[in-house]
Amino acid sequence: MLVIINAITRKRIQVAENDLERKMNWNGAIIRAKELEGWRLPTDKELKQMNNQLHEKGKGNFKNDDYYWGCEKESEFCDYRRIFYFDNSGGVGTYRNMWMSSYVRLVRDL
Repeated sequence: MLVIINAITRKRIQVAENDLERKMNWNGAIIRAKELEGWRLPTDKELKQMNNQLHEKGKGNFKNDDYYWGCEKESEFCDYRRIFYFDNSGGVGTYRNMWMSSYVRLVRDL
């Protein structure tokens, strides 16, 4: 099981073993996350933790040098879209056009 831990709160978050079946736009990512009970899009902070705690250590089979969808903050509706560029130098979070396709890796609270 893939798990990230918030360094401040010590909250544990389970990370899905694999990306969703294909790249998708923002609306597709939101719809797919809602279809899978208990799972959600990660926050931008969780995406950074996934990069640092898993990807940079060779865990999780993340796509290198590509984007993953996330939310600005934890919310059922995920009103503010974010993307995170996974690489081996800490990654970069930013905004992206909602029609662009990106990978999706869901998380859930433990």
